[in-house]
Amino acid sequence: MSLTEKGLAVANDGIVPEERWNRDWNGKWHLFSFDLPSASRKMRNQLGDWLDLNRFGRLQGSVRVSPWFESSWRIALEEMKIPSSSLILFEGEPHSLSSDFAVVTDAWDFPAINHGYQKYIAYLESSIAEEVVSGGLEDWLFEENRLWRAAFERDPFLPSKLLPEDYLGKRAYELRKRKLAQLTLVRP
Repeated sequence: MSLTEKGLAVANDGIVPEERWNRDWNGKWHLFSFDLPSASRKMRNQLGDWLDLNRFGRLQGSVRVSPWFESSWRIALEEMKIPSSSLILFEGEPHSLSSDFAVVTDAWDFPAINHGYQKYIAYLESSIAEEVVSGGLEDWLFEENRLWRAAFERDPFLPSKLLPEDYLGKRAYELRKRKLAQLTLVRP
């Protein structure tokens, strides 16, 4: 069994964590604000799902933030047929009352993200060789994937310079790569 970087990216919704962490950041935040009436619940839910999928941070219910802008977002938003009068995107920097660190800690719940990674790391630090040899590989992989997805889905994979000092995502990702690579060595 072998999992390539391409396979990992597919399994991770097209996100390659190392690429996201190493991505250049120009110091500009992209603030996305929308105002959709509650009668447009389907459109609100569709937009909310899209914002979550694209890892926008939540400053308020209808104010989201991202450290980058993807040109493909325009197309996606047009396909949702959201009236242009109902949403706006700003690019800028925080001034005096805020900082990049404050934006990060306000927009994403890093204590919860780290909690998910702590559970994942604890699971991976348990021995896999015994479980694989005893025929428990499928169960081990199921639980590994469940715990990884729980942490992964919360993580915005911000550029390294924006990550809190105690962020556990990099450690978890490296451990994951090592453990999955070991699977090819311990199979009976």
